[in-house]
Amino acid sequence: MLEKRRRRESKALPFGKFLQLCRYGFFPNKDELYRFTRYDRALYVTDQQMLMTAYINGQYAIVLNDKVLFALAVGPFVHVPKNFAFVDKRCLISLVPEIKDWSDIKALLIREKLLIVKPICGLGGKGIQLLHYDGRDFLSNGRKRPWREMINELSTAGDVIICEYIRQGEFANRLYPHTVNTIRMLSIRHPESNTSFIAAAAFRIGCSRSLPVDNLSAGGLVCDIDMASGRLGKAATGFFGYGRFHWLEMHPDTGLRMEGLVIVGWDRICRKIEEVANQFPYLPYIAWDVALGYDEIVVIEGNTWTDVSIFQIYRPLLLNDRIGAFLKYYHII
Repeated sequence: MLEKRRRRESKALPFGKFLQLCRYGFFPNKDELYRFTRYDRALYVTDQQMLMTAYINGQYAIVLNDKVLFALAVGPFVHVPKNFAFVDKRCLISLVPEIKDWSDIKALLIREKLLIVKPICGLGGKGIQLLHYDGRDFLSNGRKRPWREMINELSTAGDVIICEYIRQGEFANRLYPHTVNTIRMLSIRHPESNTSFIAAAAFRIGCSRSLPVDNLSAGGLVCDIDMASGRLGKAATGFFGYGRFHWLEMHPDTGLRMEGLVIVGWDRICRKIEEVANQFPYLPYIAWDVALGYDEIVVIEGNTWTDVSIFQIYRPLLLNDRIGAFLKYYHII
């Protein structure tokens, strides 16, 4: 997948510049995304280094990669979406006492109105389905489907998990109401103090193009978050082949101007994620997906690595000396 992406991005560049970027460890699109004329290239975490971060957590990465295991491990410390059942080799396996067969899943959907189905191990929002019962019909990702047809599709979709749909609070709903909009927060564990801190954060926001998810790889938007104040910065879109990268003054569907909005309780949110990260000293590098509920935050999932370009389009990560010290400790830079 990454090789295809590199070949696609290289077509828009002069060959000499393409070779130069490759030499320094960057994918071709970084000529467009990063401000090399403003910041020294050495201050950016390269794409080659980014891929190396996937190995920092070692054997314990499975806690983040497996969504069933993640909920069991992290659930005691913070609200995570409830897992109801998963499908393994076409067999429905219950995770809660009230689910015994597909008729119970149907009753659950009728009661809850919305459920999420996603791969047990997956990235980038791929394979996610939003199941909806509107009071009369069953829908999958907005398309009306007979219930029997939905069961057959879910039974053959591979290893997927059926879980709670999170209702986001007023602030996130204002950004875009038709997807759960999440904050990607990167926590790293400082090798000297042995405590975790939030190294970077960005708000991912869905749009009609990205439905039913907010992922940038599906065409969503991103806003910078000022770490000191929780204030949203300028929005951008056009990552990973979804049109050309460009900055946005307002949301393309709602017309909302996002820059300048402030996340209430930002300090509290950061402290909570740091507290949870400190419960897992064997996972020093975690990319959290955090939803803002009405009364509390909800950790949708954790990832053992993240595409750092969502942070570095605004400023290089290595401007922060603590991030540099961490990556040197793990021989990434």
